[in-house]
Amino acid sequence: MGRRLAASVVAGDDFYRDMSEKRRSALTAGEGVDLYFDWQRLRREALEPLRAGRPARYRPFDWRSGAGLAGQVVEVIPTPVIVVDGTYSGRPELGDVVDVCVFVETPVAERHRRLIARGHGNDAWRPRWDAAESLYFASIRPASSYDLVVPGT
Repeated sequence: MGRRLAASVVAGDDFYRDMSEKRRSALTAGEGVDLYFDWQRLRREALEPLRAGRPARYRPFDWRSGAGLAGQVVEVIPTPVIVVDGTYSGRPELGDVVDVCVFVETPVAERHRRLIARGHGNDAWRPRWDAAESLYFASIRPASSYDLVVPGT
């Protein structure tokens, strides 16, 4: 989508919150909704600069090590259209900096396949992620609250 729109693209996965696996595994689904994704950092380091016409520069979460931020800096050049992908990128707290929110409706099995292909999570982590995601879409941001719903297969 980003290429078709000649848009700036920000990967929501880059803003996975750094915390110890011990702490992460102790979170309830509700706590996971609040803490898995660092939406404050997404706002501060990516959305605010891009909306102001400035490049965004940030260090993404280090998925290779599974902890901390990567050493390299990601730079995203501003364009009139900014696409942020990811489950929690439509958080209500970001509503004032997001103009259109698209829900990509994807079957659970396909979502799991994509997570595995990206090297994210493991068999112990996935049920916790699923529980938080289900809670998020059931009580915080149901598909009906998005501007557009499209199939993700």
